[in-house]
Amino acid sequence: MLLQASKIIPTKGKVSVEMSYRSIYIPLSLSEAFPSEGTYNPLDMLKFRLQRFNCEQTLQLCAQLNYYISRYEKPLMSLHEQIPLLKWFLPENKIERILRKAFVPRIKNVYKAEPTIFTRHQLLELMRYTFQFCSDSTLNPLQNNRSKKAFLASALLVNDISMDSTYGHLENKFDSSEMQKAMLEPIRQSAKLATHASDFILQFFRGESLFLEYMPDVLPDFGEVFREYTGLTVKEYYGCLLFIAGHYTFLAPAQNQIISKQLYCQNEDICRLMTLYLKLESYSITEFKKAFENQVDSHPLKPLREKPILRLNEESAIVLDPAFHTDKAGIGPLFAVPGRIKRSMDAFGFAFERYVQDILCQICINSGISPDNLKKNQILGIPSRQLGEIDAAILNSPSLILFEIKGKWIKDKPRIELEYDTYLDDLRDKYGEGARQLAHNINHLINNPLQAQFEGHEITETYRIFPALVVHDSSLVLPGYTQYFESEFVDEMGSFGDFQKENKIFTKDQFRIAPLTVMTGDILEWLEESVTNFQLTQLLEDYTNHRNQSPYETEDTSLVEYIKQSRYKALMRDSERIRHKVLTQFKETLSNFLPDELANQILTADKETEEYS
Repeated sequence: MLLQASKIIPTKGKVSVEMSYRSIYIPLSLSEAFPSEGTYNPLDMLKFRLQRFNCEQTLQLCAQLNYYISRYEKPLMSLHEQIPLLKWFLPENKIERILRKAFVPRIKNVYKAEPTIFTRHQLLELMRYTFQFCSDSTLNPLQNNRSKKAFLASALLVNDISMDSTYGHLENKFDSSEMQKAMLEPIRQSAKLATHASDFILQFFRGESLFLEYMPDVLPDFGEVFREYTGLTVKEYYGCLLFIAGHYTFLAPAQNQIISKQLYCQNEDICRLMTLYLKLESYSITEFKKAFENQVDSHPLKPLREKPILRLNEESAIVLDPAFHTDKAGIGPLFAVPGRIKRSMDAFGFAFERYVQDILCQICINSGISPDNLKKNQILGIPSRQLGEIDAAILNSPSLILFEIKGKWIKDKPRIELEYDTYLDDLRDKYGEGARQLAHNINHLINNPLQAQFEGHEITETYRIFPALVVHDSSLVLPGYTQYFESEFVDEMGSFGDFQKENKIFTKDQFRIAPLTVMTGDILEWLEESVTNFQLTQLLEDYTNHRNQSPYETEDTSLVEYIKQSRYKALMRDSERIRHKVLTQFKETLSNFLPDELANQILTADKETEEYS
């Protein structure tokens, strides 16, 4: 299966695809890297190799490799980028042979896809097999040339084993009309495990804001229940998380690998907090093995997702996966109290809505639009006959941007089944509903202007309407999803019967309705300061024109992809407000957790921290 920019093309043969949004990486198999090695039974071969290794040392090596693959800043994704890592295992002449072999095209039209050796998904699976197969042997994977090759072969065997687990069941099962929908779940599952960590600064800012500022308004006892269950306040939880994540985010690699108790336990109170945090977010090797053994009908990597930190002993721990740990910054407290997850998730949706509304207010201010032109939770109709509710809208005549905001979770199934209807039903219920609500609100605004109107705004002043679905799940801008949500919006608009469709734009009288735009929270945070360089309505107009002019009937360019390939890329700016707040907190956290002399030494010695500042 080959993914291209605007369409999904079935191909002959079997290709395991790892994606970083639209970048495509094809992992090498064992036989491609080492032709003399057979793969008669990959799982038995993997078990044979891993059971010779020491479990703890193998996990530490996987974690070190995963850091370079998964980090947000400059992840080493392609084979050429991973040459320094290959030098840990092979001499240069063997690396050269692998390079020559890797760049021989194996499938027609795959020339632009990058070969790779290590992927995040592969290393996570290798950790899972390590817990299952490794023993108490004293053999270090890096002990000698033979053990190095055995470890590298193990990693490549995981590629072979995983090859069909995500995409293989789709091959030759669907015609092209069904393929787009059939691919949505495997694309999302694959990308969530293959992509590197998201921007920790944005994740931390969003998560801390949501749980400290917004959740208490919609669920007043959330903080108290969280403290009773974990022993930590939400603020203390984020302080501990920032202390650990700050090491692999802001500091040099040599300083981030091992979290040593000697580093932070010079302060008794901090030692107590870190002990509670590690109890909540980590497992020992024994606990991990038990968690994997006891899994029933759950995601294969669930223990790693829930506890991304490995306690090596009473004195030290290591982050196994920066991406899972970074995700904790955004959603960690939500799942910390098992008996309250359903209630907390319902409240989280409202908290996310208010957070997005405040980001939109900042966008208005920074783009010179009066905050009064941002309308929140506008009820259409009269109290006795409500026609709908608009979560947020920006009035910038003659343009109107309508936002539907959804902060919900799509459940990840243990395995991807051939029948994809269940996944589509869940997707439609959680997020597709938002596309349909936008269509209904537009219909009411245009066809029922006396009953459905904005306070202080005449709809007759509007000529262009931009519908935007804001989603918390960042994977919903992956290939296929822009087209899927657009089709939901188009079907609903078409059901009203009185709108004309000109290519991808609906029209009626003076009104011109753009295709649906899907936005994530991080895109809005990215736009917050960038709109000092352009108007949001102009970006959406240019994005609409790009999609409308596409030769593909199922045009699928996401907003973030369009930004990165257009003139807007040079106009985008990180939010200084957000970055300054998080970096200031990190420095304060170091000062609180460490003796002053050591904290100052770390901050002044590290160049990466200065660059972020």
